[in-house]
Amino acid sequence: MRSCWNSEKYKSANHIKALDIRQSAMRSLELYHDRIARHISKRSLLPSDRDVKSSLPSCSASAVRIAPTNPSAA
Repeated sequence: MRSCWNSEKYKSANHIKALDIRQSAMRSLELYHDRIARHISKRSLLPSDRDVKSSLPSCSASAVRIAPTNPSAA
């Protein structure tokens, strides 16, 4: 009989431990979900043309010199 009692006590203790782990995992998931939501809300997932153009340094077309790909052709 004693082994049965120990077995039930063991199951109960491990069940409580499993519930604690589950609750901890859920708290972690909520934390990471909130962090991701804040990060995404700060900037869009896919930048628009306007965002890309505004982040590039302004330069005129005449100031840009494109080097030839074949040095012997120059």
